[in-house]
Amino acid sequence: MNVSVATKNSRTSWHTKLNLKSLKPCTVFLLKTVWVYPVFAAALYMASSLFISSPKIRLIISVILGVFPWKEAMKKLFSNGYRHTRTQLLVMLQVLCTSVSSGYSIEKSLLMMRPVIEHTFGKRCMLIKPLINLENDLKLHISLEKSLNSFAESVRFPETVPIFHALAISGEIGNNSLAILRSSCQMLSEMNAVQSDIAAQNAGKNAEAAMLCAMPFTVTFALNYMSRDYIEMARTTNLGSVLLAIAFGICVIACAMLLRYMSHDSGRRIRSSASLGYDDSLKVSPRYPLTSFFKRILPTGFITSRHELFNELSVNPRLAYEQYLKKQMLICAASGLIGLAILLRLGSNPCFVLPFVIVMAVLGSREVRSEVERKREDLMTDIPLFMCLMSTLLEAGMQLPKAIEICAKAFGDNKSLSLEIKNLRAMMLSGISASEAVERFSLRIQIPEAQSALLLVARYDRLGTAEVLNLLQLQASSCWNLCRNAARKKQEREALGLLLPMTLDFVSVLMVAMTPAIISLGI
Repeated sequence: MNVSVATKNSRTSWHTKLNLKSLKPCTVFLLKTVWVYPVFAAALYMASSLFISSPKIRLIISVILGVFPWKEAMKKLFSNGYRHTRTQLLVMLQVLCTSVSSGYSIEKSLLMMRPVIEHTFGKRCMLIKPLINLENDLKLHISLEKSLNSFAESVRFPETVPIFHALAISGEIGNNSLAILRSSCQMLSEMNAVQSDIAAQNAGKNAEAAMLCAMPFTVTFALNYMSRDYIEMARTTNLGSVLLAIAFGICVIACAMLLRYMSHDSGRRIRSSASLGYDDSLKVSPRYPLTSFFKRILPTGFITSRHELFNELSVNPRLAYEQYLKKQMLICAASGLIGLAILLRLGSNPCFVLPFVIVMAVLGSREVRSEVERKREDLMTDIPLFMCLMSTLLEAGMQLPKAIEICAKAFGDNKSLSLEIKNLRAMMLSGISASEAVERFSLRIQIPEAQSALLLVARYDRLGTAEVLNLLQLQASSCWNLCRNAARKKQEREALGLLLPMTLDFVSVLMVAMTPAIISLGI
C-alpha cells in the first residue's frame, strides 16, 4: 500500500511541476508540438521567395506569420486525435462488454484489456499508458472507483467520466454492469455516427478550402515562371517590395483562416445570459419598475414572447428583462445624443435622429433572438449526451442528485448545458427537490424531445419503475437527431465564414498581378 501511495505522490508532484492539468487539452497539445513550428517557419521562408527578394525581410515575416498556420494546423490534428480517442474508447468498451458477458468480473476484464488494444491499434496507442497505470492500480489492490477515476483523468475524455464512475459503483450496489456497458457502447457509437455525418457533409467544402489555400501561391509561381521579368520589376522597387510583402502576409493569414474553417472546431463560447450582460442568478428583486411600466403600455402578446425568450436565457427572466431594458435605454439614449450632435453639426433636421434610434432598438432585439438561437443549438448538441449519461447512471442505481453532479463533469465550463446543470444544483441546494428542479429546467427548454426526456427523468425520480427507465433510454437514443440537426444548422451558418478568406485570397492575387503594372505605369 505504501508503494501505491508513493506512486500517486510522484504522479501528483510531476503534474504539479508541469502544471499541465490546469490547462486545456488543446493548449497542452500546442505546447507539446512547439517543435513543429520551425517547420512552418521554414516552409513560409521558402514560399516567400516568390514574393520578397530580401532574405532578412523574408526571415522576419516568416517567423512572425508562421505562428498562425502552425496553430490552426495543430488544432486540426488535435481534433483528429480526439476523434481517434473516441473510437478507441468505443472498442475498449465493446471488448469490456464481451468479457463481462462471458462471466468475467470488471476487474479481471480490465486486466485483460491492454493486449487487445495493443493488437488492434498498436503499442503506441494513446490508451496504452493509461491502461498500464490502471493495471498497476488494480494489482496494488486500489479500489475500482479510484482506479477508474484515475484512468478517466489520464485519458482526458470528459464524456466517459460518468461511464467509468457508473462502472465503479455498479459492483458496490449489485447492479448489472452489462447493461451499463451496452448503453455506453451505443452512446459512443451514436457520437461517432454524428461526427461521421458531419465529416461527410464538410468533405466538399474542405476540398474547396484547400484549393483556395494554394491559389495565391500557384498564381504567383505561374507568373514568376512564365514571365520572370514581370515580377522581378516589382521586387526591385521599394513600393513593389512593400506591396508584395503585404500580399504575402494577407495570403498567409487567409490560409490560416481556411485551416481554421477546415478544422470545424467543436469548442464553443459561453452561450449564456452573461454574454449579453445579464446577471443569471437566483436572487429575486422585489421591484422591476421598467418591466412593470412596459407591461402596462405594450401588447400582452409582445410581453409574452419577450418573457419566453428571456426564460430560455436566464433562470430569472424578469430580472434579465429589467437589465435588458436598462441596457437598451442607455444605448438608445447614447446613440440619440450622438446622432443629434452630428445632425446639428451638419445643420440638418434633428428629427432624422428618430430612425437611427429605432434601428438601434431593433438591432438590440435581434441580438436577443440570435443569442437564444445559438444557445438552443448548443443545447441541441449537448442534450443527447447528457440524457444518455443520465440514463446510464440511473440504471446503475444512482440517485438523481448524485447523477446530476456526476454528469456535470462531462461538460466543460464553456458550454451552455454546464450553466444549466449548475442552476439545477443551485435549486437543489436551496431546498427544491431534484424532480421539481428537473421539471423547471424542462420548462425553460423549447425543444420538445429534450422536454420529454427531462420529464421522464423527473418521473423516474418519483416512481422509480423499470418501465419509466426503459422509456427514458428510448427517448435518450432518439435525442441524437437533435445533435445532427444542430450540426446541420452550424454548417449552414459557417458557410458564410468562407467568404472572408476567399476575399483575402482574391485581394492577394490582385495585388500580385497588378503591382508590376502599377510600377511600370509610374502610378
